[in-house]
Parts: sequence; structure tokens; C-alpha cells
Amino acid sequence: MSGTIIIEQPEAAIGAIEIYMEDGMHADGRSAVASSRSVGADSGVSPSTVATTSPHPPAAASASASAESRASSNSPALDISALAAAEASDNAAGATSGQAGYVATKCDISDGMWEANDNRPLYSSECPFIHRATQCEAHGRVDTRYQNLRWRPTGDNATAGDSATAPGGCDAMPRLTATSACELMRNRNVAYVGDSIVRNHFNSLACIMYGTQGEPEVLGSHPYAQVYHWASCNATVAFYWSHYLVNLTLIDEHVFNTGGELDLESPDAWWFSHYNEHDTFVISAGQWWSTQRIQGKNMHFAAPHADAPLFEAYQTALFSVLRPFTAVNSTGKQVVLALVPPTHGFHGSCSATQPVTEEEARAKDYPEAKYNVLLADVARRYEAQRAKRGHGAPLLLLDTFGMSLTRWDGHPGTNTGGSNIDCGHYCLPGVPDAWNEMMLGLLWLQDGRGGVEQCEEWQGQAV
Repeated sequence: MSGTIIIEQPEAAIGAIEIYMEDGMHADGRSAVASSRSVGADSGVSPSTVATTSPHPPAAASASASAESRASSNSPALDISALAAAEASDNAAGATSGQAGYVATKCDISDGMWEANDNRPLYSSECPFIHRATQCEAHGRVDTRYQNLRWRPTGDNATAGDSATAPGGCDAMPRLTATSACELMRNRNVAYVGDSIVRNHFNSLACIMYGTQGEPEVLGSHPYAQVYHWASCNATVAFYWSHYLVNLTLIDEHVFNTGGELDLESPDAWWFSHYNEHDTFVISAGQWWSTQRIQGKNMHFAAPHADAPLFEAYQTALFSVLRPFTAVNSTGKQVVLALVPPTHGFHGSCSATQPVTEEEARAKDYPEAKYNVLLADVARRYEAQRAKRGHGAPLLLLDTFGMSLTRWDGHPGTNTGGSNIDCGHYCLPGVPDAWNEMMLGLLWLQDGRGGVEQCEEWQGQAV
């Protein structure tokens, strides 16, 4: 893959970068000063001086890339206002009332079971792309069974350790193995966009590729964005940090907690400026859309949504983020809307060593559930609009919530390397590896690449 994506921040603006940290660390787990100084020197990324007055991390200067690995690279600029007008017209015509099948296959991954698998994990806990707060083994976690479990949807009739599949439903979905990983990712250019939970998801896929394909070429490195490429299967995996997914103008650009104004109608330019550089976008948000992190951090909504209730604002933002994918020139793109996985407790209550029963799991109330209802509704309405217009990127709703419900054992808990207790993120290797296995399998089916007859080169491999 030719070209380098330059996404580096000059050292002079370190203070501005640090306000975007959720947990006192950069998205790649390094300290602010260390990462700002090492980018370019360690990764081969050419430094670039960018303006530091924007309330967002600086937009990246993009280089050209091969046609095979970038989608719609010659697409005209998207007219967001025109897309919004078209959406309003569709709404008036009742296009969003349909119950379109937003999951593109008959495979329901939300119902299944976790099974021990001797061929998991696919990478070591020493993978360099794991955020340090989720390096649980390095921070004293002794039990490792949480790394060896594989999710099997109920519709998948193969027995544990059996690589055979049959047509239809989840049975037709290829399994993620050390052999199949490259083929499942061949010619894919995947960008994860969102908060630290999405980063958790990204870290997992980067490590799966690292564990099966080795060191990547670093196309871009920044505390809030990383882009890696594996030439062996022409696969690119990227991450763009975006708290709210939409544009945020801070009152004081150097101090996040002073508050700011969220423009619910405009996708965050930090990631949206890279729209033409990737073909598959994995998008999610929820952590930062709580009352605590909106009102508590003095965030306000820009007109005409200044008085919008929180959940209405959340859905408005999601529609704005998805709107570009309904454009005529979105051909070749895919969008994955990932549900918000469950937080299982606080103050050490997530320090289990094995999954809990489904009955135990469902006895708890999950704040993420209400966001997922809204996410699913947005997905249905998006797919109904896409069907009416006859164009736009297909959307896959990825149920990371249902899969993870019983995995109280999957969190760092007290094994974070600090004094905090983390029951929201997941240890790596671990649960997010299953999210990616399901995602890649469903995308394979959505692509129409076929079932097992087109995966013969890895049939017979242990799963």
C-alpha cells in the first residue's frame, strides 16, 4: 500500500491533546509526552506541523493510497445539508416507518454460548497494540481462562473444535482462525470510530492481525488515531477517537472540563475528514452520552437542538453520523453500528473468574440497554431510507451487548495497572476478539463472498 497518512501533533500542543484523554492516557496507552515525542522517530511517520487552535485534535493530512485498499477515493465532497434535506423528505413520505432487516443475514449472534477452545487466543497478551489498562495479565491477573473462550451462536451447529459448516444461518459464517484471518480481512480497510470501548474493539482486531500476520506497516500514528496496514492480505485497520461522534467546540480549547457546544448536525471532522480513505466503518458511542458526561461536563447542544432531551440528541447525532453513508457516492462502503457492551459492576464486583449464568446476568439493570434500543431504532430507520432511495452503504447492527452479557469475568477489575477499578472495558486477549470474529463473519456473508465453498483453503483447520 502506497502513501502515508500523517496524523501527528507537534510537541508544542501537548496540552491541547491531553484534554481529549478519558483516563489520563492516550488512545494508544502511552503517556502524552512520550507519545508526542516518539511519533515519527519510532514509527516512520513524517512529522507535520498543524494548527492547534481547533477545539478538536488536528485534522490529518492524507496521502494517496492504492485503489484496491481505499474506497471512493475520487468521490466528490459530500453535501451534508443536501443529504439532510433528502432525509427530511423521506421522513415526510414515511420512509422511516419500515421495519427493514438491518442485520444483513439470518444469523442472530446475540443468542449463543461461550465454549472453551484450545486454539484461543489468536495472539499473546504481550501484543503491542493492547491499551495498557486492558493488559490484565501483565497487571497481575493470574487466571487466563477468559482468554480461551469462543462465542458460538445458537444457529451454529458445529461442535466445539469442528471446522465444518453447513449452508444457512450462522452455520454458513466462516470462523476466525489463525489461517482464515488474512482471508477474512483481505482487501478490507476498516476504521473504528468512537470512544475507549470502540478502541478496545480496534485493539483486538489489530492484535489478531499482528498475531497471525506479524508486524504491520504504520501508515499513521497520533495519540488519537492509528492506522496500520498488512501487505500480506492488503488489509488496513484504523482507529479515530471521537467522544461524541459529532463536532465539539470547546469553551476553552485547552481545558475539556470547561464545557463546550455539540453540533448534532455535523459529524466530527477529526474522523470524517478520513471518510474517503476507508471502506468499512465500525461506529459506536454511549459512554459519553450520559447525563454525567453531558451536563456534568457543561456540554450544550447547538441550535436548533439547544433544548433537546438527552436521548433525542443522541439519536439526532447518530443520524447525522450515518447520513453520509446514504449518499450516492457511498458505493463500496459498509457501516457497522456496534451496540454498547454491558458494564457489569463497580468496586470489584466484576472480578469473576468465569462467566455467570444468563439468569444471573439478566437480573441486573444495564444503563447501556437504553442506548442500544435507540441504536437499533436508528439502524432500522437508516436501512428503510436506504431501501427507499436504492443506494447507500449497507448497515450491519453488531450485537456486542448480547454476546457479552454473561462475561463478568472479562473485565480488568482491579488489574488495570493503577488504582482504578475497571468494569466497563474488557481484558485482551478476551471478549472483544469474539466481537471481531462475529463482525468479520457477518461482513463476509454480507459481501456475498459465499459460504464454505469459497473458504476451502482453510477448511480442515482447527477453530
